[in-house]
Amino acid sequence: MKGPLLWIAGLLSATTAHAEFQISPVLQITRTAPLFDKPSAKAKLLAEADPGTPVLGRDLSTQKSWILVEDSDGNRGWMPTERSNYKDIFDLSDQLLPVDPSWKTKMNDLSSEEASPEPTEAPSQSSRGGNWELSAGYREGISDRVQTVYPLGLAYLESRAAQGVGVRADFDIGGDTIPYAWRVSFLGRYAWVGSFFRELDVGYERRSLSPTQAGLSIGYSLGMGLSSRVALSLRGGLFLGSERQWNGEFRCRFAF
Repeated sequence: MKGPLLWIAGLLSATTAHAEFQISPVLQITRTAPLFDKPSAKAKLLAEADPGTPVLGRDLSTQKSWILVEDSDGNRGWMPTERSNYKDIFDLSDQLLPVDPSWKTKMNDLSSEEASPEPTEAPSQSSRGGNWELSAGYREGISDRVQTVYPLGLAYLESRAAQGVGVRADFDIGGDTIPYAWRVSFLGRYAWVGSFFRELDVGYERRSLSPTQAGLSIGYSLGMGLSSRVALSLRGGLFLGSERQWNGEFRCRFAF
């Protein structure tokens, strides 16, 4: 004669024929599993069980593709058999084994093991998502005369996401007014809307003029990512040296 618990399980699924079984093993959920009130994906969804959760197997459907499980609090539900380790423990042609009286203790032991994973090594800088970026562009500065340069830059950001902080070194190739210039800047990049981002840079700039000019460089950029590796940006900047100069810049960026 079936026990009271098996009688209740049969009552919950009276509309579906089940495989006969004699006993109930302690199982583990191997993949996130939906729990239904009947052995059917069209039945009422009761909850979801997380991977690693220990449960007690209570019943099988006729085709053994669904199993009725119960947790240590007595909550029950039908889930796909393949989302547990049932097949690793039993041959599907066999009946379930008798209930182990200490099944709740085993379930608690399994839960403790899941809650205390072995320590892992700290990720390296590369695994944290550091990002190098090459850039090239066109820049015009306006003071008492227009000055055109072509900046080439190499930057490093702490994150591959569309935000983070970092540093960039630029070498500007110019012409008669500014043969060349270089600057080192600290960056702060922030995600905006969709694939757009904003960037603030503050740094030191030195220009090969006669006499040589050096001073503070401040800029604010708006950019758009064309892909995970390529972006375009427009920058408005201010150079504060022996003379003050506003400048505008267009830049192409290539992440690697």
